[in-house]
Amino acid sequence: SVTATDLAGNVSASASTFAPNLSAPVISVPEALDTYINAAEAADGIQVRVGLATGVRAGDTVTLTYTGTGGYSFNQTHTVTAAEVTAGAAVVSVVPPGGSFPQGAASVTAHINNGANSQAANFTVDTIAPTSPVLSLAGNLLTISSEPNSQLTVRIDLGGTVATATVTANNAGLASVNLLSGLNINLTWDQLLSAQVTVSARDQAGNQSNLAALGLGTS
Repeated sequence: SVTATDLAGNVSASASTFAPNLSAPVISVPEALDTYINAAEAADGIQVRVGLATGVRAGDTVTLTYTGTGGYSFNQTHTVTAAEVTAGAAVVSVVPPGGSFPQGAASVTAHINNGANSQAANFTVDTIAPTSPVLSLAGNLLTISSEPNSQLTVRIDLGGTVATATVTANNAGLASVNLLSGLNINLTWDQLLSAQVTVSARDQAGNQSNLAALGLGTS
């Protein structure tokens, strides 16, 4: 604080100023805990949590830098509110100016008031859903062709009773299920021949395919 004293000895009221906190903030991307950003997560922007250290004040400016593949990069600013100072963090939705994020490896950094940059939060953007699985049946063995390493959900609705199984496609995109004994309940041939099997694929980022269906009684 500073005071002024005139020649007569009168002392002014004190004036204070505070140096801005220019230290690097700590950031995280909660949606990318699995290291991916999928279509649902990217739809409303990527939420970045920026920690606000002691000394950050309402009105300070947070600048986030998004970097993607092929030289893609943009900055986004956010003005800190009093409520965020009290909470100790600001959650900023990073929205691409061009309408969509490019696919592939990406990172976000942040700084406050042009201070030190945070460490990068790294993740992979994958917003493309896998194509519908391709199904083929030989006897009671269902073979599924889908995106490599995708999680496949097999479902047979028996009119009130649902039999399911979850399998993972191998590196070639293939998986198989014994429909009599490989589901969560054992089935009979009579049950299979009057049923339909559906399969959906979920990729590693969490994007979901459309259903593929196969009528077992006519295959």
